[in-house]
Amino acid sequence: MRGPAFLLVLAACGPAATVRGDTDATTSSAGSATGTSSEGSSSAESSAGADTRGAPDGTSSSGSDTTGGTPPLEFASTQITDLNRHYPEMHGGWGPHLRGLMRSSDDAVWFVHDAGEDVLHNRAIHYVRRDAEADVWIPAGMQALPDGVQQNAASLLDGDVIHTWAIDVIGHALVHCTFDTHAATATGCAPVEIGGPYSTPANSNYVGAARAPDPAHLVWFTTVGEAGGAGSFVYTYDYGGGHNGPVVTSLPGYNDLAYVYAAFVGPSSAMLVGQAYAGAYPDGSFGALAIEFEFGQPASFTALFVDGAPVRSGADVWIDPRSGTAHLIAETDDNRLAYYAKPADAPWSAHAEPAMILDDTFRGRFVAPSSGELALVRGSAGTGGIEVRIAAAATLAEPIDWDLATRATMSLVGPGFDAPSALYVEGTSYQDRAVGALQFAACGRYQVADGEIWQYRAEAP
Repeated sequence: MRGPAFLLVLAACGPAATVRGDTDATTSSAGSATGTSSEGSSSAESSAGADTRGAPDGTSSSGSDTTGGTPPLEFASTQITDLNRHYPEMHGGWGPHLRGLMRSSDDAVWFVHDAGEDVLHNRAIHYVRRDAEADVWIPAGMQALPDGVQQNAASLLDGDVIHTWAIDVIGHALVHCTFDTHAATATGCAPVEIGGPYSTPANSNYVGAARAPDPAHLVWFTTVGEAGGAGSFVYTYDYGGGHNGPVVTSLPGYNDLAYVYAAFVGPSSAMLVGQAYAGAYPDGSFGALAIEFEFGQPASFTALFVDGAPVRSGADVWIDPRSGTAHLIAETDDNRLAYYAKPADAPWSAHAEPAMILDDTFRGRFVAPSSGELALVRGSAGTGGIEVRIAAAATLAEPIDWDLATRATMSLVGPGFDAPSALYVEGTSYQDRAVGALQFAACGRYQVADGEIWQYRAEAP
């Protein structure tokens, strides 16, 4: 068997109308008075109407166009699932920050996806594992969620246990579920206690979670302000003996803070980026905020801009472990990707304008394999599919010129993957293990292929 020079794995989904809600029933159909669309319209949202189903459990081999002076790469792709949760009012790539490709202690790669009959009911978590020898993804188990869970849940893998958190809007609880990957057994869900029974505030929504290097589990959510009023950002953290906090910070003029991606400056020092909404829907506006805090302390927020105007949404953040330089990407209203870089000893306020802009991008994520490079994975907003740009380790202490990076463009696995709505990556915020190789997954285009998620692997020819 041919050995890979490096492995690239990704998951993708097509864009749709993700909604922001003003009540406990925070997910509503497009156009509802109780929701705001956090994704908005995009050229990626055109409905092709074609049947985009690929081989349900087979693999396809796709070529690539590689520039930058390195040998061309060949990409293999394998379907993870064709049962990804999606509806007309919610695309299957909703919340790409919530889950990633995760490796257990035996190096098996795991992924989770949710199930429910409509946008207001998230009934279960499905766990799938890749059989590396057969190169197929195998259903490994399922866990029922409480009736009050509507929206997607946030997962990470620590040791051999997948941890998942979700908001129960009926029980007003932050629910924690576990799954033993070694035994392939769901081990139950229970409300999180924080010094005793904990009740989430009214209008709680948009959960997220990450594994800090201390080690600790960091879990956050937002409260949605009434009638466009100020919301709050709430987080709790668990070093293994139970959840601490919660720490609540009022948002500075924003209704809520959602779709948050996390990185860590140090063991208990977090740097995140998310999407904020100011005002009452539908007359408000979006923005991206860089978020920083030491565990146990209030969060601070810095707005990001492009030419002095607020950028639409955060897309990812990664911190170079050698220099401490922070690399951040954000999505614009006109389908571009803004790239920011900040030295370790500088405030975000001095670097709130992008170092460069990349055109024709609906989604972007970072992947940092253990070989030391940093990869920027880009999903096109039009017909370009998925591109990977790889920056050398020696360049990561300074702002990266992504136009000089090595590039590879993957062939499409089928119709509906020309504009993926979500990219899922392997990263240290999703697991306790170092990232062993460059890997990610993608979900197809809204209402065309967003019921499918595919894994991609790049191998040297």
